Amino acid sequence: MKRNNKLLALFSGLLVMVGLSVTSCNPDVAASFGKDYFFGTWKTTDFDSNGNRQTYYKVSDEHGVNYYYTITWKFDGKSENLFNTDGGSFRQHLINWGTTPPNPSANGTLTGSKENETVWIGAYKLKGNSSYSRGKLFLYYEFGIDLAGEGAASGLNYNDVKDWTSVDFLNRAFGNSLGLDNLDNTDLMAIGNSKVKKGTAAEINSDDGTSAYVNNGVTIQVRNKAKPVCSDVEYFRFNLKDATASGYSRMMATILDKNGTTTIGKIYNQWNSAPTDGRSSTRTSYGYDVKDGCSWGYATTRCLARISVSDTGNETQWVSSDTRNNITLFHMNAQGNSVDNSDTTDYTETEAAVADGTAEE
Repeated sequence: MKRNNKLLALFSGLLVMVGLSVTSCNPDVAASFGKDYFFGTWKTTDFDSNGNRQTYYKVSDEHGVNYYYTITWKFDGKSENLFNTDGGSFRQHLINWGTTPPNPSANGTLTGSKENETVWIGAYKLKGNSSYSRGKLFLYYEFGIDLAGEGAASGLNYNDVKDWTSVDFLNRAFGNSLGLDNLDNTDLMAIGNSKVKKGTAAEINSDDGTSAYVNNGVTIQVRNKAKPVCSDVEYFRFNLKDATASGYSRMMATILDKNGTTTIGKIYNQWNSAPTDGRSSTRTSYGYDVKDGCSWGYATTRCLARISVSDTGNETQWVSSDTRNNITLFHMNAQGNSVDNSDTTDYTETEAAVADGTAEE
């Protein structure tokens, strides 16, 4: 069934109002009122042929070796007020389980041997979210910590850092209590080459094309306190499904175009001057285009479901009740990539507006 996206957005808004008037004790409705569709905490989700939830995903490298990952994203729902990078914020918790899948427990948590674990915070921006269930997602990866490397060696775990702010990351990296003042009049690229990853003009065009200051297990990708610039701005296409009274409860984000094959994802760098490898020398509002793709390793797509705001972490309370697997829900092809023939948005150009079209369920 086709329906206008703006009407869908209006209908979703009405659902929220109805939910508030009928049951003010619903914490998800109350918390999400006035927020963007991304508001809340989202966890890796798929469903098997029997409708049982799966909370980790598998990707394969060029040699066919399988790796298993779990992603948790948390968005504060303020992206509609974000004109640059100073509005909506997100938090990401990634666990790389290596080549052995984790073991699900009865309460939904996962156990197993972790090959890598990181926590990132940053800003996000959406195009199309105020009127549509799909559009363009921009993530500004600003501060991160490696909990499997130096962080683990120092005795830190996820519970220690799960609520860290930018001040906490900076104090940890610089070993002081100056917080944001560590970025004031400080050129991170000049501190020392041993602590700067891909910081020169030549290096920015190699590998992942990003620059960062790395110390004490913390990666800093933001410079200049007065006017922050980020060295890792990543662009994706998104689609939201399974509408509830408190908003959508299933999410797909991908670096692939709506045909399921063409790469439209990009990494932008706001630190340096124009690239010298033949890419466009025009600086966009997101920085210079330094790489096609993203920093997700071998993954091109992530699918998640939202959890309740009343979730305590002891036993996951899912907002999503839809048991359709990702292939069915997000119209994926044989390669497992989402295809959307009804979408007329131009995703190859990040500055292009999101099309006012129809959505297909």
